[in-house]
Amino acid sequence: MKFLSTLAISLCLFAGPAAQAQDAASEAPAKAAALQWLALSDAGNYAATWEQAGKSLKDQVSRSKWQSVMQNERAPLGGLKARQFKRATFMKQVTGLPDGEYCELEFNATFERPAALVEAVGMQKDSDGVWRVIGYFAKPR
Repeated sequence: MKFLSTLAISLCLFAGPAAQAQDAASEAPAKAAALQWLALSDAGNYAATWEQAGKSLKDQVSRSKWQSVMQNERAPLGGLKARQFKRATFMKQVTGLPDGEYCELEFNATFERPAALVEAVGMQKDSDGVWRVIGYFAKPR
């Protein structure tokens, strides 16, 4: 499946060293930010997903390209039926990005078409302390 392959910024980058386990309290802010961002995507508000994304994503993908690809690749999935948190992986180093605080969150999601996907959301904690999306990818379970 080609789903958002041109925008899969985080997944290959997050395959680096220094993954760390975190407790639920540390995980909560990143998870909340990811779910808020995913809700915008679920609603088809792709412009807002770009606006709320981190600088790393915005530097690699223009707003118009992001909207176009999301419309062509995400919209055909139809409505979200269910989303369940699977896991979070935290790290300090990500290939191609400066050292910092990063997190990859995975969710099992069920849409109208195709039914079952794993969504991965790459997050970066910005200098203002806010977690922002820097990558998104979905693949069949």
